[in-house]
Amino acid sequence: MSTLDNPIIEDNQAASPWAIAMRYGGMIAAIMIVITLVQYLSGFSDPANAQSPATMVIGFISFAVWIGGVVMAVKAYRTELGGYMSFGEGFRVGFFTFLVISAISAVWNFLFYSFIASDFLEKTLEFVQYTMEDAGADDGTIDMMMGIYERIYTPTGFMLMSLVGGTIFGAIVSLIIGAAMKKNPPEA
Repeated sequence: MSTLDNPIIEDNQAASPWAIAMRYGGMIAAIMIVITLVQYLSGFSDPANAQSPATMVIGFISFAVWIGGVVMAVKAYRTELGGYMSFGEGFRVGFFTFLVISAISAVWNFLFYSFIASDFLEKTLEFVQYTMEDAGADDGTIDMMMGIYERIYTPTGFMLMSLVGGTIFGAIVSLIIGAAMKKNPPEA
């Protein structure tokens, strides 16, 4: 009974932000891969239908999985620390989790757009060109923009965008989550 009245608080140094980040980041990335495959196999990844309600719902679900998963990772880390966590510790585990998700997503995007949906980027470029032509852009502007898009819309380009975008997004969201979930120990 004395254990319930006086819980043993583990040493804060024993908790590893990387272990939590790897566990939760891997789970979140796996869920995101499944969502991507379901979206692709169900036909909701058509570039011409990017604004369809189903595509927007899938995007919202993906966003919720990212944020919810990182919140769960930070909460698990705070629990491992004995229920208390500084802002910096919360930010660190959240950011590390985003780094893991971004790294796995980058590799997945490269494989996905290279081997599984190799025609998707071509379709996207065709749709972009059609949209510019339909908007009345002149041929010089279309050629210039298509040259830029052709360098970006490659498996390697999407891999780099996953890394950079995930890192920037992760830093911003981790700041918010770290601030919201910090919990200082009571003053003695």
